[in-house]
Amino acid sequence: MVHGSATCSECKAPSAVLTQTAVDHPAHYNFGKIEVIDAIDDWQCGFYEGNVIKYVARAKHKGNELEDLKKAQWYLARRIQALEDLCHS
Repeated sequence: MVHGSATCSECKAPSAVLTQTAVDHPAHYNFGKIEVIDAIDDWQCGFYEGNVIKYVARAKHKGNELEDLKKAQWYLARRIQALEDLCHS
């Protein structure tokens, strides 16, 4: 997966940026003492909750804080709606 030549031999994509580390442990998920995915797994979060945590945790570190917070809000609204639907059915 480490790219070092002009193009990747597997996917023919331009190289230079994509490395195994970028796939397995992206920098915007690795700050502090615990990787976000490890917390999500340990807490046994569902899909919606896991995405809320992911987007909030990386918002200040990835480059577009407002966009990531809006994505977290979208997943949170979906989870709230699903719970409300269950309560009313």
